Amino acid sequence: MRCLLSLLLLMAAARAATAAAAAAAPQPPATPATPPPKATTTAPSPTADAMQAAVRAYFESQSVRNCSQFASLFAPEFELIDPVGSPPVTNLTVVQQSCVGGGKAFQYLYLQPVGTAKVWASAAAVDFFVQGLSADGKCKLHFAGIDTFEFVTGASSSEALISKVVGYYNASIPQHQMQPCSGSGML
Repeated sequence: MRCLLSLLLLMAAARAATAAAAAAAPQPPATPATPPPKATTTAPSPTADAMQAAVRAYFESQSVRNCSQFASLFAPEFELIDPVGSPPVTNLTVVQQSCVGGGKAFQYLYLQPVGTAKVWASAAAVDFFVQGLSADGKCKLHFAGIDTFEFVTGASSSEALISKVVGYYNASIPQHQMQPCSGSGML
């Protein structure tokens, strides 16, 4: 028993000596603190009023066939995916030509938001409906969906430019409604 007690005392003394030696040993130099990440400057999000105005102008400019105003709503880099699943359009000339061509194919074409857009951060979503009559009067167009928008700030936070639009609707509905007119070379 005395041997065991002696052994335990020796082990405790050795541990204490090792700890004292480690505390007395010179410490490695402290490494400099990692500097905080540099602050990035980001443009402020467009205001809610600016996004609401851009959504209204998106629909109104198409309905009144003001294709240059319609094209001016888009940021220099944008995506237009309409309907969802279709290849994105990223060329402003294509957007404007599509607007002009669509205007010629219809006696009237009304695109209307239903209520006001729901906006948050730099995005918005709105229910919409479309109503139209083909140029030859044979085909009536009537369907509904949801458009989502993403925005970037224009010259000021009171200007919202569209960086992305995605249209959610059943594309087979307008295709079916316009089928009788597709052979006329209009659509």
